[in-house]
Amino acid sequence: MRGSRFSGPRMAGWELWIMVSQRLSSIVAAIAFPLFIAACTDLSAVRDFAKTSSAVVESRAVIDGYVAHPSRMRAFFPPDRLALLEEQSRLRQNQKAGLEGLQQAIGTYMTTLGSLAADETVSFNTNPLVSQASKVGVIAPDLVGVVTAAGDLLLRAASSAWRQRETSRLIGDVHPHLVRMTDALRQFVTEAAAADDAQALSAIDAHYSLLIRRSRDPAGMAALGEWRIVREEAVRSREAARTAYLSALAKVRDGHQILFDRRNDLSLGDTIRQLRAAEAALRELGKVLEPLVARAL
Repeated sequence: MRGSRFSGPRMAGWELWIMVSQRLSSIVAAIAFPLFIAACTDLSAVRDFAKTSSAVVESRAVIDGYVAHPSRMRAFFPPDRLALLEEQSRLRQNQKAGLEGLQQAIGTYMTTLGSLAADETVSFNTNPLVSQASKVGVIAPDLVGVVTAAGDLLLRAASSAWRQRETSRLIGDVHPHLVRMTDALRQFVTEAAAADDAQALSAIDAHYSLLIRRSRDPAGMAALGEWRIVREEAVRSREAARTAYLSALAKVRDGHQILFDRRNDLSLGDTIRQLRAAEAALRELGKVLEPLVARAL
């Protein structure tokens, strides 16, 4: 009898079947385990923070108040200065598109981030921030490239088959662009709109003081004094609304810094706790904004 070409005992059929099954099970487990972990990853805190950020950032009340300031001042300016107000009004109407473009760029990124964190389908055929980049160029030409780059990253992320995995990558890549955009919006609102309050309070005081001095009717003088208080309270409400909005922008920036610093540990308990706290603070600021805006109108 010729010797076998193979050394060692011949394996029975059932033993071979067990060995093959074990190897197949190991292969399946190696593939399935990462998918199982990804499916179980809790990114709801990322989702909620991003969605709330988008809603608060895109609040139009502060920008609308800034644009409407020259029109509000018409009642308090002498006729020979109305042409100046008209010029300011035209300038601010042009700036409005740029400011809204900046708000929309931040809001679109945050909405997309929230959808990716929820493993929802995001569909972009082209860069979703092209229009916003063009608008932003009106007020900040140096930010056109920043907004465009952020849009390119959103397009890439939307094309990924594994959306939750793309979340961490997107956060890391967009972070410097988001910081530039939020800082620019905060700076503009702080510098451009803050001067309006001082001008408005001065104009209101001069206007009603003159009317009261000219009046000989005690009841009329009292009514004018009450109207002055109403006007002044509206100015202070606009100031408070702007302060709340600036605080919200700062909270969005700080919250995204948490995302950036912990982008590889987004589902850990400490990360979730910090994001939940940031999102709760944003929601409270949103609640503060609503009544302030109503009193400022």
